[in-house]
Amino acid sequence: MEETHLILDLRNSKYAAALLTISELKWYAPSILQVVKDWDTGARDSASVVPLSFRRRPKDRDWVPIQPGAIQASHEGEFEVIHYLFDEPRDRLEELLPRTLGPLLERTFQQYDNVSHRLMLMDNANACDVLESQFERFIEQKNIRVSIPGDWGALGGFALAFRELDAEQMPNEGSEWLCEFGDSTKRRYTWNDGQFTFESVDTTRSATGDPISRWKSAEELERAGAVLLVLYWQDLLTEGVNQRIDVLRRQLEKDRHLLDRLRGAYERLSAESFVLRRQTA
Repeated sequence: MEETHLILDLRNSKYAAALLTISELKWYAPSILQVVKDWDTGARDSASVVPLSFRRRPKDRDWVPIQPGAIQASHEGEFEVIHYLFDEPRDRLEELLPRTLGPLLERTFQQYDNVSHRLMLMDNANACDVLESQFERFIEQKNIRVSIPGDWGALGGFALAFRELDAEQMPNEGSEWLCEFGDSTKRRYTWNDGQFTFESVDTTRSATGDPISRWKSAEELERAGAVLLVLYWQDLLTEGVNQRIDVLRRQLEKDRHLLDRLRGAYERLSAESFVLRRQTA
């Protein structure tokens, strides 16, 4: 578990680039990207996360990630706008990807091309299909694994549970982990019914007396948890769900068979009762 992974998180209409060192469970996200904060002055912010929303003037070639409010409403008509990149129709998205997402990927790999483990997270199956098709050669050359994390609740819980669980070991029902963030807010993550949930708390120690975990932000914890889910737990969880589905399917077939037998018996009894009533009438 000594390896470091380059993480490209394209979920929630954002692009986040970071490194996750598995052995230390350390999230490292320097500000290697640029996002426009004021179009009129050209002011930009360095960032590790940028919105997948873009603007450009009609004669410009490339699109620029831009913060909400960077362009005054009275000037909006001067620009071409992409509000949410992955909401665009398929043919339009195919056209847009090289000049929107392409520069972000290029900038990221200029910084991190020496990191051999690469994982891209997405949450839009249609956009994922288009992206893998458009960037097929790039993804193959860079050996990028593309994955859509399953819906297992508050994914940050997988990062908190990671140090305590062996590979392919699932949390016990009702297990809890505490976490404090850089703004001093605290959450309790609980594993119930095959997913994590969280609630805000004030305590600083878990029910077992273990010290609270600390992360810079809830967003970083959730991203790290999504990575660890994909790398270590998703196949196991999916297998468990498939097994439960098979059990329910078999039970449903048994119930249907029993129902058919009951219906047949009822129909026979109804027919016999009708004949007896006629005979005794």
